[in-house]
Amino acid sequence: MEVVGFRWADYDTPLWVNPNRSSGRWHAVGDDPTQYWTTHPLGPWAEYARMFHVTDWADLREIRSRMWAARLNFEPGDVLELTFDNALQNGIRPEQLVGDDHGPCQALAQQMRPNYAGLIVPSAALPGASNIVLFGPRAMAPYHSDPPDADLDVQTALLTEHGGPPISLTDFVCYRGVAHAGLRAWEGGQPQPVVRPVYPWPT
Repeated sequence: MEVVGFRWADYDTPLWVNPNRSSGRWHAVGDDPTQYWTTHPLGPWAEYARMFHVTDWADLREIRSRMWAARLNFEPGDVLELTFDNALQNGIRPEQLVGDDHGPCQALAQQMRPNYAGLIVPSAALPGASNIVLFGPRAMAPYHSDPPDADLDVQTALLTEHGGPPISLTDFVCYRGVAHAGLRAWEGGQPQPVVRPVYPWPT
């Protein structure tokens, strides 16, 4: 299975091999490298806006960052896809997958690391999209290449050098403390939201 992932990172590579020095939803400080990608091109900007609580376009338009794409290839059984439907059977409540408290996700990730190369999970920042969580070190390989080590090397390419998000991004971001539209849709028996941004010319 191949999944195209997107990520913002102002480094010469968006991948790393060292333990994490700060915590995140699916890892704690000192855990083995845990690397986050998203399945939607707007996902990285939504993660940025949520992380730094950027809600105003005047501030958002000042953001410039490197955006990356990666071809993530998994063998059957390599990754576990967690959804609101199967959360309970995998030891976590549906609302905890996208909740503001990262503790339940971190605890579950510790259990999953020995058995999986990663997880595919609902995006807390961009309802309707998914995030890809990679466990373990990864290194960058050319996008159209035959990686020498399929477990380590990831085909990666730089998309933008000084790119920024569209003006309509804040209409779709789920900020901390706000009800998650994807969770609400699932609770109501409705399909997951579809991200349909508009792209007006910024003024």
